[in-house]
Amino acid sequence: LGYVFDYKFYGFGGSEKCISIINAQGQIVDNDQAQFDEQTQRALLPNKLFFLENRLLPIYKDSAFSNPKQGLEKVRTWIDTNHTETIKRYVPVLQQTILNPQDLSNTIQFVYAHESVADKRYWKNIAVSKAPQSKLARNFNMLCFGDSLTQVGTPWTLKNKLESLGATVTPVGTFWSTESPNELPSEGRGWWNYREFIGKDNASRGAVHTRSEGGKTRTEKFENPFLKLATTQDKTDHPNWCFRFTGAQKELSYADDTDKSGNFYIFDFDWYKTQHSVANPDFITIALSTNDINLDREVYNAAEVMQFMQLGLEIMVKQIHKVLPSVPIGIVPCPAWSATVDGYTTFANETAKWVELCIKQVEVLRTTHSNIEVIPVYLHMNRDMGYPIVNSTSLSSDSDIQVGVISDWVHYDQVGRDQYADVVSAWLANSI
Repeated sequence: LGYVFDYKFYGFGGSEKCISIINAQGQIVDNDQAQFDEQTQRALLPNKLFFLENRLLPIYKDSAFSNPKQGLEKVRTWIDTNHTETIKRYVPVLQQTILNPQDLSNTIQFVYAHESVADKRYWKNIAVSKAPQSKLARNFNMLCFGDSLTQVGTPWTLKNKLESLGATVTPVGTFWSTESPNELPSEGRGWWNYREFIGKDNASRGAVHTRSEGGKTRTEKFENPFLKLATTQDKTDHPNWCFRFTGAQKELSYADDTDKSGNFYIFDFDWYKTQHSVANPDFITIALSTNDINLDREVYNAAEVMQFMQLGLEIMVKQIHKVLPSVPIGIVPCPAWSATVDGYTTFANETAKWVELCIKQVEVLRTTHSNIEVIPVYLHMNRDMGYPIVNSTSLSSDSDIQVGVISDWVHYDQVGRDQYADVVSAWLANSI
């Protein structure tokens, strides 16, 4: 029950923007007021964008919002470039908009609006960092942490991209994936998440993890080379960082376990590097969250997922910078996810929350670890054409239009890897 006033529906007891109106045929009437909510349809914007001078980068409208599907076509979006020429100052953000760094000042505004709240404008100031391509003309040791998105070819694509820009790249790590061309080393391990890298979770879809005691330059997929036996000082300084190693998906920390006897283990980058003969990396990327969110839902609730992603990020960054205090670390919070039912839903309901938390967590870490940045690859990735499309068939017997389906909503294809590598390359040039 309710009434209509000024083209808005008011339920008795208050104005409800999201009430559905049903017509006599039982169909939902298109209601513009129900298609925008400033909380569920908020923009997910980083604090900084990275560019190589004179190299264009695309930005995608549906990759910039927490709900990439619901009513986005009615959200007006543009970038205030702060350009001195008025004609170049306001750039509309369409489904794909190509940004030229030469047209952007050192600070831009990402602005959006919706007709249902016509008096409001929403915006965020974003720093713009630009560097010449010549910054990449040097030798790099590259270490990539990640899950299956890293395992199946991202380091290979990134190496090729950087070398096309003048770099010489030597990947380092202890896991050599046979799914990656030329078997490049990295720490891209399918099924892994933040929890498993730090020792909180030691099982992956039925595969119980083992722990490397050191002395190996190559480790198995479910063999953890990062966990050192925690010392008394480790347990005193960081009781929440030290975990049992029983093969459980919820290991107890030293702080939580009432039994303080026996062995606990801690993520230790110096142990990893020295015991496994890993050369010092010149830059590191950490690209996790996919499996934190998508797997082990029966074990970890939503709040715990966010809690341990933040803890994992904190431990990894602090333990790396303890050994290599100035190495650039790029945090990739997520890819864009595909334009599919699962991709849209997962991004809107869970990944969007992590993007915001990750951006805030990195800013906190930057107070003591300055050479760390969020790499916003999700803004620059094509949801429609960056994922594998298969099973093409004719639309009909009379049509030459082909119809295919996205076969994998999680793992981007070579188009996605190329876009990913473009953004990481720009970050690296601005961070060394």
